[in-house]
Amino acid sequence: MNPQILTASISTQVVQQNSNSSSASASGSGNQQQNSTDSTASGGSTNTTSEASTEASTSPEESTSSEGSTSTEAVSTTTTNALPSNPRINQICTGNPGMNDRIRTRALEMTNYRRSRLARGFVSKSTGRRLPMAADMIRLRYNCSLETSAKAAVDSCTTSYSNIPSGVQQNIYSIPKSRAQYRVDAITEAIKDWWSQVRRVDGIGMKVIYRAKHEGSPISWFTRVSLDLPS
Repeated sequence: MNPQILTASISTQVVQQNSNSSSASASGSGNQQQNSTDSTASGGSTNTTSEASTEASTSPEESTSSEGSTSTEAVSTTTTNALPSNPRINQICTGNPGMNDRIRTRALEMTNYRRSRLARGFVSKSTGRRLPMAADMIRLRYNCSLETSAKAAVDSCTTSYSNIPSGVQQNIYSIPKSRAQYRVDAITEAIKDWWSQVRRVDGIGMKVIYRAKHEGSPISWFTRVSLDLPS
C-alpha cells in the first residue's frame, strides 16, 4: 500500500442483551501503513476510497484504534469529553496496543453526535428535506471486540467485506496524508464523508427504507453508521 495514504475503519453491531433491550457496537483502529492498518488510518493507495471499514497510518504518537458499542438509551444530546492530552494513552482497550484513546474518543463522539441529530430530525437528504425522526436510535458505547474486528479489516489492506463477522456492519475509507497527517485526522474525515453521503446522493427515500439497490452504493456508507434499532 502507498505510505502516503491513510485508511480508517469503523465496525458497528446490534446485539440482543435481553428480551427487552438491544445494543450496538462500533469500533475503529489504526496503525502505521508500512505494517498494517486499523480502523483509524494507515498508508494506502494514491486515490481516496471510502468503504465499510477504514485504516490509517500516522506518526508514532497517533497510532491507536477505536471501537464502540451502543446501549438502548435514546440519543438526545452527546456529551463531549476532552480528547486525551497524551496520544499514547491506551486505557479503554488495553488489549489492543496498536490503538489509542484519542482516536477512540473522536470516533465515538463524532458518530454519536450525528446519530443524535438524525434521531431528532435534523439531518437533511440531497433534496433538502429532513429525514424523519428515529424511533429507537441508540447511543453507541465503545466495544473492544469490535475494535479488534475493525483492526483486522484494515490490517488486511483490502476493501473486501468477505471476512466481516456475521451481524457486523463495517465502513472503510482511505485518504491522502496531505489531507490527514495523523490517524485521528483520518477517522475524523472518514466519519464526515460517510455521513455526508445522505446529502450528496439521492439514494434513500423519506420512508427511509434500505433496499437491495442501495447495497454497495455510497448511501450504504451512511446507513452503516446511522442504523436505527430494529423493531
